[in-house]
Amino acid sequence: MNTRRNRRPHLATVIALAAATSAGMGTALVARGQPASQPPPIQHGASYLTVGLLDGIPLLLLFVTIVAVVLVAIWLGSLLGRRRGRQAQHEAEGPVGTVAASILGLLAFVLAFTFGLASTRFDQRKQVLLDEAESIGTTYLRAEMLPQPQRERIRRCLREYVDLRVEAAQQSARLPALLARSHKLHDEMWAETTALVAAGHTSKIDALFIESLNRTFDLHTRRAAVALLYRIPDSVWIVLLGMSVVSMVGVGYLFGLSGSSGLPVSLALALVFSTVIAVTAALDRPKSKFLGVNQAAMLELQRTMQTPPAAQSQHSHRPDKVAKPQHADR
Repeated sequence: MNTRRNRRPHLATVIALAAATSAGMGTALVARGQPASQPPPIQHGASYLTVGLLDGIPLLLLFVTIVAVVLVAIWLGSLLGRRRGRQAQHEAEGPVGTVAASILGLLAFVLAFTFGLASTRFDQRKQVLLDEAESIGTTYLRAEMLPQPQRERIRRCLREYVDLRVEAAQQSARLPALLARSHKLHDEMWAETTALVAAGHTSKIDALFIESLNRTFDLHTRRAAVALLYRIPDSVWIVLLGMSVVSMVGVGYLFGLSGSSGLPVSLALALVFSTVIAVTAALDRPKSKFLGVNQAAMLELQRTMQTPPAAQSQHSHRPDKVAKPQHADR
C-alpha cells in the first residue's frame, strides 16, 4: 500500500502542475512529472482477518456459558465460606464485604473499559461506512466528466465495487475473496487514471476526480482496518474473565459466611453480567448479525448507481402534484 500511496500524490502533483501550466506557467513543469506506471498489485484478503478470543463461540452459547460460570463460581465461593464459617476463628462479614465490594468495583471498571472499546469501534465502523459511501458516490459523479473510454470503464468498476461492499456485509464467509477483488478493481481504476493523464488530460476536473478516487482507496484501507483489525485485545478479555471468576467467588464466599444462599441475587447478577459481556462481544465482532452496522447508505448508493440517468432525472423532476385544469363556472 505504501508504494501505491507514494505514487498517487505524485500523480496529483502532475495534475496540479498541468492546471497551472494551462494558466500560463509554462510546460516545462509538466514534462518533469510524467505519470508513473501502474503500481504492482498488492496481495490482500485473508491478511486483514483477525480472529478474536471469543469469535468462535456463538453469542447465545457465550451468554449461557458465562451464566453457568458465574453461578458455579458463586457456588464454590459459598462452599468455601460455609466451611470457613464453621471454624472457631473466621473472618467477620464486614471486612469481607468491603473487600468483595472493592473487587466488584474493579470488575465494573474493567467491564466499562472493555465495553467502551467495543462501542467506540462500533461507532467508527458506522462513520467510516458513511464516509466511504459518500466518497464512492462523489467519485462516480466526477467520473461522468471524464472522456471515453475511461468514463465508462471507471464507472463500471465503481458499480462492481459497491456490489462487492454490499455482498461483503451479507456474505461474510466470502470476505477474503471479496477483499482481493476490491484491490484488483483498485488496480484497474488506477491504470485507467494513469492512462488518462498520459493522454494529456490534466485539467482541474481531472485533478478533482483523482482526489476523490484517492480518498476512496484510503477509506477502503481505513474501513478494513477498523472493522477487521482493531479489535478488543485478547489480553483484555483474559483479564476481564479472570477478574470475573475471582469476584464471583468473593461474592459467594460472603454469602457462605453469612449463612445465606443468595440464590435470587446470584441469578440476577449472573444474568446482568452475562448480558453485558454478550453485548460487548457482539459490538466487537464486525460480522455480528445481532448488532451489525446498518448498510442503508451503501444500499441506497447501489440503487442510485444502478438506476439509469434518464430515470433519475425524470424522478427528480417529477412534480409532486399535477395541477388540475381550471373550469369555468357553470
